[in-house]
Amino acid sequence: MEEDKDSTSEQMVDQGGLDSSEEAFMKGYAEEDEVIECAECGSGIEDDKKIVEVVDEETLTFCSQSCADDYKESIRN
Repeated sequence: MEEDKDSTSEQMVDQGGLDSSEEAFMKGYAEEDEVIECAECGSGIEDDKKIVEVVDEETLTFCSQSCADDYKESIRN
């Protein structure tokens, strides 16, 4: 089964369907690494680039300061 995931990703890259960051994400997904998602936009977050904020006593993780600010602004309204 693992072979199928790798070959599908490779086919998409060969066909121009994935850029290098998407390819890296797919490899991480195929290897069943835990993927942290941004609380605002849902994007996968690299561990070294995550923004952690406490909002209403809840610890949330964001992909950027912009997403953190957007999230906080959206709950104020």
